[in-house]
Amino acid sequence: MHGQNHPFYERMCEVAITVGQIRSNIEPISFSGERYERKLLEAMKRYIELQKLLAIESPFFIMVSFLGVKDYKIVIQKSIHHIAEYTNKIDRMNLIIPEVMVENFDCDMAEVMKPIFDTVWNAAGDIASPNYDTSGKFKFGY
Repeated sequence: MHGQNHPFYERMCEVAITVGQIRSNIEPISFSGERYERKLLEAMKRYIELQKLLAIESPFFIMVSFLGVKDYKIVIQKSIHHIAEYTNKIDRMNLIIPEVMVENFDCDMAEVMKPIFDTVWNAAGDIASPNYDTSGKFKFGY
């Protein structure tokens, strides 16, 4: 991953993931919903490990923004045979998503990130991320 993690002493984290890392190979102006969620969860896992190593205490805040995404669609992969569905187009140029607070390092990060993921899917016309089961657990293991 070519993204970057920038720990801040104010207990905030900035993660940069480029569209090229999550772009769909199926439709040019789209990105994989599963891939971006996994990449963010992986980045947060590394960030938490770094915070522990530096002996920085919780809580901290996660803030996610998507820049230049107007008219992008989110790909919903339906099978390994490249059958996919798409959301509606994202309705704004920049998605500035409200932050979430992580109260301790031993939390379920997929659970903490769900409101962020749901907000992204909302901007594309869906109610919530389809990558969680009915009990609220991330489907792809984390």
